[in-house]
Amino acid sequence: MPDAVVVRLPGINVPEDAKFEVFSKNQKSKSQDQLIEGEHGSIAYEGTQDDHKYCLAIKDAKTGKIRLVEAPVHSVSSHVKDRRELEDKTVIRQASVLRWEQRTALGEAFGTKKAKAAITDAARNRLDADMLEGFEGAIVDSVKDATSSLPSKEQRQQAMTADRPIPQHNSETSNVDEIYPIDGIVSQNELHAIDIEAIEKASNAEERAQALPFKVGDYVDNRIASVIADGSDVRRRLRILAYIGFLMAVYGARRATSKPKLVEKLGAEVPDDLVDGALRRFAVSKAGMFGTTKERNFTFDPSHCDKLLCYMLALTLHIDNFQVNVTPLAHELALKPSKLIDLFRNLGCTIKNPSATQAKELGLSSTQASTYRIAVLKAPLVLPDVVRRKRR
Repeated sequence: MPDAVVVRLPGINVPEDAKFEVFSKNQKSKSQDQLIEGEHGSIAYEGTQDDHKYCLAIKDAKTGKIRLVEAPVHSVSSHVKDRRELEDKTVIRQASVLRWEQRTALGEAFGTKKAKAAITDAARNRLDADMLEGFEGAIVDSVKDATSSLPSKEQRQQAMTADRPIPQHNSETSNVDEIYPIDGIVSQNELHAIDIEAIEKASNAEERAQALPFKVGDYVDNRIASVIADGSDVRRRLRILAYIGFLMAVYGARRATSKPKLVEKLGAEVPDDLVDGALRRFAVSKAGMFGTTKERNFTFDPSHCDKLLCYMLALTLHIDNFQVNVTPLAHELALKPSKLIDLFRNLGCTIKNPSATQAKELGLSSTQASTYRIAVLKAPLVLPDVVRRKRR
């Protein structure tokens, strides 16, 4: 290697800490031609030896002697590393295209019928990148136009929520009482339409059960005394309990197809506000020989029946301090416990077996406790993923 080299840097400002290396152009050859390479950050430098030769005068600081050293001249250029790599890839791609064209030409000239048919299909389906260069902007614009009508993340979330048969909910709150607000389940007008005066005046459980405006089962009857004994917000909680009984009665009369028939099956003088509210939320109007109003023709389809049950279960969570015994409630509604468990899970509840203490309080044996289920709601609310069924 030479003791020194002269580097020509036309218009290039090379940092002082740039690193250069000189090596032979062809190590197997006796040629003295040299190459020089260097780099600094993302910039690479390359230089080849010129025909010109220079001599450098080197002075020894100790002896004061000067000696002349022959130094080859290198013209150095610079480039960004990534760009050069991209150019190399382009060269490789072009070489690949050339090989493909050559193979295609051989196949068309000497290939079998099957090979020629495959070449024709490939050529028909092949996209020419050069032809598409001028259409890049148009392609991007058309994709934007085509996707502009797609729903946003918030809209998709709202659609998923709409698919759930559950009442209005607050998934951000850390207070379990605020997850399913009562006002989102039943209006104040409907609650105040329920007359509870006779229930309050009743002196025993039998009289209270008879004072209820609807003929329902044990769930409501067994909780009236505890609500009154609790002494906290009694009138409101009694109305909620009575409304739970009303929803149970509506579910039992779900095969009714008109308002008069529904009221008849309920077996009581029901305030119009309650009946109209139930039909508005949980029934689907259908055309009939007398018109299309809900008062004349309606139906409780399966999805709206699930909605009715979910609204009712959300109220039972409030009454039972957000721990509902699923098994006896399912039997009272003449439903399989698994059906009610699915609905509680839709509400964001976790399902568990009773603890040993709870089983003892409920009077359950170990065998009974293993099949008994309790739905528990905790804050913050975590709803299960919505699974859409494929149409068949």
